[in-house]
Amino acid sequence: MELGWSEVYMSRRLRGKVPFNVADLDSIARLLDVPVTTFFESPSPLGKAIFGDLDDAAARRVNSDEEVRKSAKPDYLRAAA
Repeated sequence: MELGWSEVYMSRRLRGKVPFNVADLDSIARLLDVPVTTFFESPSPLGKAIFGDLDDAAARRVNSDEEVRKSAKPDYLRAAA
């Protein structure tokens, strides 16, 4: 899998001319097979108390996304998987 970004697109982000957006980070995380939260600092104890464990939430989302992708396949492709 590749990101499909042009050199200009990537260069502008790597040089800090344009910030990475959430969709960019999500694409990179999927390519590297890591939670998108990998790119952010760990929340403070107060943040954890309010928002819970983001890594668990991200793992649930990835698993849920995979289930959706599997169920969206035509029957003839599901049998081959």
